[in-house]
Formats: sequence, C-alpha cells, structure tokens
Amino acid sequence: MKKFLLIVALIIAVPVIAVLSLIDSAELKYKLTYEVQTPTGLRSASSVIFVRREDTTRLPLPSTGVGHSVQGEAVVIDLGDGRYIFSLVQKNAYSLPQNTFGHFLKEGMGNVELTRVLSKAKPSAQLSPEHNPLLVTFDDINDPTSVKEVDPANLAATLGPGFSLQSITLEITDDPVTEGEVGKVLPCLSSSKPCIPINKNLPYGDPMRNIMNSAFWRKS
Repeated sequence: MKKFLLIVALIIAVPVIAVLSLIDSAELKYKLTYEVQTPTGLRSASSVIFVRREDTTRLPLPSTGVGHSVQGEAVVIDLGDGRYIFSLVQKNAYSLPQNTFGHFLKEGMGNVELTRVLSKAKPSAQLSPEHNPLLVTFDDINDPTSVKEVDPANLAATLGPGFSLQSITLEITDDPVTEGEVGKVLPCLSSSKPCIPINKNLPYGDPMRNIMNSAFWRKS
C-alpha cells in the first residue's frame, strides 16, 4: 500500500515540478525613506516593501505573461502635534525599483532578471520627482474625510510655513517588511469598510477620488 501511495505521489509531483520549472521569478525588498523639515526640526520615516516579479510566458497555456505581487505599508511621517504625511503604496509600487535603477538594465534583460540583479546589488538612490508616490495628509487624523493631497515640491502649501521635503531615498534591502505601523495611526483601516469615502465631487481618474484601504497597506 505504501509503495502504491508513493507511486501516486510521484505521478502527481512530477508534472507539478515540471510546470514550476517553467516559471521564472525573482523577489526583492526596498526601503523608502523620507526626510521632512518641520518648524521643530527634521523628521524621518521609512517603510520596507516586498516585490515579487513572475514570468509565465514559457508555460504551455493560452493566457501567460509577466505578473507581480506587492506587500507592505505606506510610509508614515510623524510631523508632531498629531499631524502626519502618508506616502501611499500605489498600484505601480512594484515598478519603483525598475524605474529608479533602470541603468542596471542590459539589452535582452527582462523585469524578472533585473529584479534578481537588484536584489543582489543592493543599490540606493534618491527617488526622481516623476516617480514620487502619492502623498496625503489629514486636517484631522480622526476624520478620514479631511484627507488632502500633498505636493512633494511644496509641502508648505498644505501644511504651512516651515515644512519642506528634503529627500526621498529608495534602497534595496534585506530588512523585514514593515507591518503594523500605519494601523496605529489610522485604525479605521482595520474595518472591512473603506477608511476614506469616495469623493464623488472629483472626476474619474483623479487619484484623490477613491483612495482604497490597500493604498495604505497592500498584501498581494
């Protein structure tokens, strides 16, 4: 009986192993670190994001391609006096390393291979302004409807005199993925309901119209 079960297990396992061998994947973690000048001094905060890139084009299936998954939280920058800035985890969070370290890309190299190279090289660089994640704040942290967009080039316009963004650094790291920080500041994220209601006064496509809970913590 044991021999029969072993044979069955092998019959099942061999095709699975064969299929998995056709999937090319790579993983990395990157840390976003913000430095913000405030009237009371320099404040800094960071968050570590996990990214997995996957290429299934070699599978003998009708629908294949390059996929990705992201896990991590928004950067929570404590400005003091109950005020915060959040750097959101947007849908293109997986492409930040690729966009920042594109000079590592060589001819014929795909996104999976680039991810593998970056994971080993552990580069660090200042984030280009055009790749800045969406920044938001709240007039009242206890009122999610008071959310406002923050211009990284002009923090003072939203936060007042004395506030300015000094730097955003992206570095490939082995540090653990950030968990539990954003929930301490925005407990409404723990609800199954949207923390921030849809702003129907804004047009479709406006990033501030529908800020989903997954923009603050993303698990897939």
